[in-house]
Amino acid sequence: MSRAWLNGRLVEAADAQLRIDDAGFMLGDGVFTTTIVRDGRPFALRRNLARLLSSATRVGVPAPEASTLVAAVAELLAADQVQRARLRISLSSGSAGRPTAVVSHHPLGVLPATASVVTLPWRRNADGALAGVKSPSFGEWALVQRHLAALGVDEGLFATTSGDLCEGGVSNIFLGVGGRLVTPPLSSGCLPGVTRALICEQLPVIEQALPMSVLAGAEEAFLTSAIRGVQPISLIDRRVLALAPGPLTVAAAAALASVDE
Repeated sequence: MSRAWLNGRLVEAADAQLRIDDAGFMLGDGVFTTTIVRDGRPFALRRNLARLLSSATRVGVPAPEASTLVAAVAELLAADQVQRARLRISLSSGSAGRPTAVVSHHPLGVLPATASVVTLPWRRNADGALAGVKSPSFGEWALVQRHLAALGVDEGLFATTSGDLCEGGVSNIFLGVGGRLVTPPLSSGCLPGVTRALICEQLPVIEQALPMSVLAGAEEAFLTSAIRGVQPISLIDRRVLALAPGPLTVAAAAALASVDE
């Protein structure tokens, strides 16, 4: 049976308990991060923790020290001999003045080699209180998932309230336009994805406001996240992209594969 790390100790995952008045459960008052474990090693763990703790400070959720969470991850993965999984670290303001911290691992699903995407009927508010925060207030994503399932596609793309491209439901997006690699800036309100940051560090990426109309002229495109890595997009709003993957996507995948974090 798999275990979880809950508030300083390992417990059987099936027996892990939270109070029903935990604010993370009641209000979604918390933050989390997710990364992939390969060959027993979590990808870019310290970067993920840095973003997690920065978000915790921003929303006012108490958090353990990064070193405590690094040790918790190592203890859990060793105890369950985890080689390949989805790793999640969650923090909430808890209950009765006691915050909650959970480290858990979960099976990885199978992703398609290429993704089909559609633009979504809802918009991201770049000035929203949780813009750029990975929050467990995920009711919106549950609604998006049902919408995507009804359409038979893999991911949805949000515009901002001003009509610019923002991000995927649980991913960042890059486009190849005129031979250049472009992506929305963090000022759009998109999540500051760790994989996104690594691609921007490794390759010449132009971060700029992009009108939604740019999707119609993109020669190639890909999604990024810790779980997806670099996933080529083959279909945008029913338009087939002949280059899936295209040369910029291939270069991004190679750059990410060269990162040792």
